[in-house]
Amino acid sequence: MPTILAFGNSHLWPFVRGYRSLQEKGEAPFTLRVLDFSGEEFHPHFRHDGTQAIFNPLIVEGIQAAIAEAAPDYIVTSVLGSDHWRSGMINNARPYDFLVPALPEHGATPGVELIPYDLINQRIRADMFWQFDLVRMVQTWCAAPMFHVEAPPPVENEALMLRSVYAHFKDAMEEFGCPDVSHRLKQWWCWSRNAREICAELGIRFIEGPPETRDAKGFLNEAHYLDGVHGSDAYGELIARELVKAIGYEGDRKARMTQHPYLALPDHQFWRKSIASVPPSEVDPVVRARFKIAKTDRVATAGSCFAQHIARHLTRAGFNYFVTETAHPMVAHLADDYNYGVFSARYGNLYTSRQLVQTLKRAYGLFTPADNAWRAADGRFIDPYRPQIQPSGFASLAELTEDRRMHFAAIRKLIEELDVFVFTLGLTETWVSRVDGAVYPLCPGVSGGVFDEGRHGFVNLSVGEVAADMTEAIALIRSRNPRARFVLTVSPVPLIATMEDRSVLASTTYSKSVLRVAAEMVSQTHEDVAYFPSYEVITGAFSRGAYFAGNLRDVTEEGVSHVMRLFMKHYAAEDNGGVAETGVETGAETEQRARLLRAERLERDLKEVAAVICDEVALDPVRV
Repeated sequence: MPTILAFGNSHLWPFVRGYRSLQEKGEAPFTLRVLDFSGEEFHPHFRHDGTQAIFNPLIVEGIQAAIAEAAPDYIVTSVLGSDHWRSGMINNARPYDFLVPALPEHGATPGVELIPYDLINQRIRADMFWQFDLVRMVQTWCAAPMFHVEAPPPVENEALMLRSVYAHFKDAMEEFGCPDVSHRLKQWWCWSRNAREICAELGIRFIEGPPETRDAKGFLNEAHYLDGVHGSDAYGELIARELVKAIGYEGDRKARMTQHPYLALPDHQFWRKSIASVPPSEVDPVVRARFKIAKTDRVATAGSCFAQHIARHLTRAGFNYFVTETAHPMVAHLADDYNYGVFSARYGNLYTSRQLVQTLKRAYGLFTPADNAWRAADGRFIDPYRPQIQPSGFASLAELTEDRRMHFAAIRKLIEELDVFVFTLGLTETWVSRVDGAVYPLCPGVSGGVFDEGRHGFVNLSVGEVAADMTEAIALIRSRNPRARFVLTVSPVPLIATMEDRSVLASTTYSKSVLRVAAEMVSQTHEDVAYFPSYEVITGAFSRGAYFAGNLRDVTEEGVSHVMRLFMKHYAAEDNGGVAETGVETGAETEQRARLLRAERLERDLKEVAAVICDEVALDPVRV
């Protein structure tokens, strides 16, 4: 008989009693093994050493022993317990409330401090983190399918709660009072929603409380209520039945696996189901995000010219696009012309992984190239590593040196304060100094300097070299900012020219293949490093070329919008409804007004596509 291993705290027991009731009725075809961590000997559940959570050894050893002994076929958890209840049932010393967009009927409590919904969600995520860390650990010990049992919502009747709640909770409730009933439900909803999202990210089936246990407002029915915190045995039996159904589905899946494994695969693993038969604008190759990004997170960008699209859309969607190098207000009207705000710092295009590593090292004084500055024909000075950042060059070497000092300070601030770093890998072909290996963004002589075959060499990076560069860059950033998370993308923009003696099309395929494989290697071997498939969205056959402009290189706004809709859908911590479209009205506008707005938007989008700054274009300028 298959075995279920269930672990968690006291919320597990209604389920356990309900399951045993099914066993007595002969309706539970599984053996149940239970681990309960609600006893005093399991407290504290964990301690934090400043870098990570260290769990109570009794919990860790208990789960490991149970897995070794029972060899479970399925695992059930209820690790969240009553955290939402404690937050929602006892007034804070500084009373507060919040609004949930999905629950507009539950307004704010009059006269108390209102905390933004995003901040509440971040706090809840932080409180949940260590508990799901335990689940992640269990997943490394056992490959059995996992199920998470949702904690029941609160009951609406406050007097009923006070009569049946535990004494120590009751004393606190009587001393501090209870928040408004809507506050209690909103707390539960936020905890449950975050748990559901985390389960989806971890591949865990979320077992929701049956609808018949709740009233029309979403509160727990009194018939399914036990003691202010837990559901009744009747509630537990309904949960147990839901679990049996869910396991039955997994059983069917296993049965299909015995015929051949492809029968059990989800739709996203089949071309016909997820690509060919889906409208092009709805193709979604992301599947799941490695982590979520809150609107308060500082998001920095760097890389090829395609990264500029990402920066623009993050700003438009209301995210905290982090820029540490801005133009002085005196010359703010010239900021775009002088490349301020194009990326998070004024480093220009960082096309290659090697360029990223060296830029970081130079900012921290770990590498100083021999090639310091180039003298232009008119006597002005050009930065070899940012040759197009100052359109007419610098007036003096002293000015270039001071600008570089401020630039490096801006990079250091960026690295040490960012939360998420989005880097777009663009090229493998690059030019280096034969003296010390310093990488140039453009071949010397194109936008400054004089090409010298004896001093300048061509390099085409391999998969191993790109992966090593990115590993070094991540390590360097995390040595200054351990909390940094990373999103890697590959630019879909083809090469404008190649130094290899072959078609530029073949070189483009090589370059993008190398970058894509390297990004996969790095994301699979580093925690909190995600690969986002913008390259696949833009170049995929499903769009039939619609995401490229007439020159077959520039990405259209339609393509960028598709990419960013997916980014917001999967990575945004809140439901942003896709990319915000500023300046577009809806509702009772006239058709004439609608046409004008669409025309204005198209003009804006075309300007934004044209405004993307690509140093590489200097290799093959269009002369008219």
